[in-house]
Parts: sequence; structure tokens; C-alpha cells
Amino acid sequence: MLISATVVELPAVRFGKEPVVEAHPDGDEKVAGALKLFWTVTVAVGFTRALPIPRTETAAVAGAKEELAAIKASGDQDDRFLSQLELQNAEAALQELDQQLNNTRIEVRFSGIVVRPPVEDNSSLPTSLDVGTRVTKGTALFSIANTSRFVVTGSVDEIDVNRVKPEQHVIITSDVFPGQEIVGRVASVSAQASQDENGSRIPSFKVTSAFSVDDKILHQSIRIGMSARMTIETYANANAIIIPPSAVIRSAEVHQVKIRREGQEMAVGVVLGKAFPSGVEVLSGLQKGDEIRLSR
Repeated sequence: MLISATVVELPAVRFGKEPVVEAHPDGDEKVAGALKLFWTVTVAVGFTRALPIPRTETAAVAGAKEELAAIKASGDQDDRFLSQLELQNAEAALQELDQQLNNTRIEVRFSGIVVRPPVEDNSSLPTSLDVGTRVTKGTALFSIANTSRFVVTGSVDEIDVNRVKPEQHVIITSDVFPGQEIVGRVASVSAQASQDENGSRIPSFKVTSAFSVDDKILHQSIRIGMSARMTIETYANANAIIIPPSAVIRSAEVHQVKIRREGQEMAVGVVLGKAFPSGVEVLSGLQKGDEIRLSR
């Protein structure tokens, strides 16, 4: 509501005294009184009706109205469903980013060293992993090698592969630690022949053995990729009797051996076991103190 003011001019108000003339001895006259006239202006204030203010709609107001109308129009069930889907997708993307952020810190449960990951034929591992190197998602950057247990790999030909079994005793030697032997076990024997890399026509099969080293000095001297030799014990019999192959008399029915027992020479039947480069194993038929006679 507006307030309007009106200026009203009021009539003059006269007050004071009429002029008085007094006589003095010198004959002069002096005005003892004066006429004072005042004009006053009074402002009369009163309330009147509200006066309308003309308004002009700005572009911002018009834009806000259009935006409000668009928001109201987009409030139907289909739009709410699409908004819900967008919210779920945004939450899923946020969870994935949080997971990726958590994966930036790598923790392992064992002590080891950082080495290059196994490279496959179709892999695209960068030649160097310097700061700023671009890699694709899922690319293996490195591996953690557990040095508390080592693995040595070798190969055997098709003649000996069936004699090698997992958990067999292995002696590992190397020129890196001369004069020392490390005891291990056969971990696995390949069921498929490896590709011929040396030009040999005889198929070879991969054999893997595992071993641990308690000696700290020896442990520090072993490095991944060094060469070593494996001696696999394919058969062990502490009570085995080995005789030269020439001492065995072969016949269609039994195998015999000429011996001297208690001063008498005789031929006794024997049961043979495995054959070795040093001789043939005799499982039964010989007694302690028998002297074997070699055939000439």
C-alpha cells in the first residue's frame, strides 16, 4: 500500500503588539514595539488506496517458468522409472570406482620379490613399466615370487618318463653352489610332450620339482632363472641285491645263477626285479654268504 502526501497552505496568523511611539527629551522618536507576521505551511498526511506498480516480466523469470513447467511435465510414471534406472546405474558405477580405488593398494600374505609376470604368446606386456606407461585393463604388470619355496623344471625323454612319479626323491645340484646338494620332491610330470626346441626327434616331457632352503647363505645365492641339475630317484630298495647281468643264466622257465654255497657249487633259481645300469636286482633266491660264479 502506498502513502500519498498533500501540501495545504493555511492563512497567515498575526500575533504580537501594535507599534508604540514614545517621546524622548532629545525630541527623537523610538519604536518600542514591532509587528510580526508569520506564514506557516502545514503538510497534511493521510492514507489513500494502494496504487498499482507496473511490472515487466524478465527473461530469467520466463525461463524459470518454462523450467518449472518442464519439471511438472516430466513427473509421470515412465520418467520416474527412467530416473530410478539412472540412479541405480550411477550407484553401481560409484561402487565400481570405490572397488578400483581399494585395489590400488596391493597386499600379499607371504614374503617374496617382485618379478615379471608369466608371458603368454598372445599377451601384450609392455617392454618396460616406467612412470606414465599406458596399459589396458586386465594387463598383468608383475608377480610376487614366494622365495620360501623354489621350483626347478627339466625334461625327460619318452623312455624314462613312465618311471618318474610325483613325490619321488630328487637331488638338486648347481654350479652356483658347488659341492652342496639340495633335497626336493617331484611336483608334477607333464602328460603331453613338449615342443621340440633343440631339434631332437625324441619327444621330451616336462618335469617339475620343488624344494626349500633353510640355510640363509645358500638361500641368498639362489636366483630365479638359474640353471640346475636334477637327479630323480625313481626306485629305492635298501635291501636290494644287484648282480651283473652276465651272472644270470636265462632259460625258458626260470632264471638261474651259479653260486658257491657252503663249499658246494650249484645253480639256484632267482626272481629278478628291476634292471639298472649297474646290474639286475635279485628279489629272492640268494642267501647271505653265497658266492656268485660268473659265466664265461
